[in-house]
Amino acid sequence: MKSSLLVIISALLLISASVPTAHRQASMAGVTTWKPQVNTLGWMKNKSYMPDVVDTAVSEHADSVLDSLALVISRRLDRMITSLDPEDAKPSVSKIVLGNLSIDHWCYPLEGSYVTSPYNKLREKDDSTFYHHTGVDIKTHINHDSIHAAFDGVVVASGVRSGYGNCITIRHAYGFETLYAHESKLLVHVGQRVHAGDVIGLTGMTGHATGDHLHFELFFRGQRYDPSMIFDHKHHTLQPAVLYLSGRLVERPYSRSV
Repeated sequence: MKSSLLVIISALLLISASVPTAHRQASMAGVTTWKPQVNTLGWMKNKSYMPDVVDTAVSEHADSVLDSLALVISRRLDRMITSLDPEDAKPSVSKIVLGNLSIDHWCYPLEGSYVTSPYNKLREKDDSTFYHHTGVDIKTHINHDSIHAAFDGVVVASGVRSGYGNCITIRHAYGFETLYAHESKLLVHVGQRVHAGDVIGLTGMTGHATGDHLHFELFFRGQRYDPSMIFDHKHHTLQPAVLYLSGRLVERPYSRSV
């Protein structure tokens, strides 16, 4: 009996070295409850762990404490989101840790660029009426520069759209869409699958535009959101944020506890 207990304890110590600290409670009936916790900011920034605050109660039918732990770990890995590819979409996703997205599955849409007009900025029309900017204007020092798909997805619109000129919309997983407008040339067609980083068009000034640039928009379940929720426009990187998906998109920064 003592030798069996020592074997279980030793195995648990080996496994716990590769996962965050967890609190365990075991009953005489063998029911085990694990309560994963996040102790340091480093876990999330290293992209090695996606926090899951859902307490998991393992069935009493589990053969051992080790089986129970393996079940919890596998559930964690299954829920880690590394891309917004519709073909890789996982069911019942409640949040996305942007730091966990693979470098192969995201790309800033316009390299070597800078923002000339931010999201929601109050702008004036030709008839002297005002409106809020629905996206972010990004430009480079050269005209007709390459525009890249921000994430993996499927092209759902590619053509002329009132005000936007030549415009492309790409549908991603979990209700996300990105829009690219004022292009001088469209290089993709409706129904085409694209990967993050693929060149989908060239910047221009078609539609209501006064200079060569990219007008970039972000949608979640049909609602526009500030693209800076996802992208750091100054450094051309992803924001260190967790996106909570609950009908509407909510941005929260990393924290030391969840």
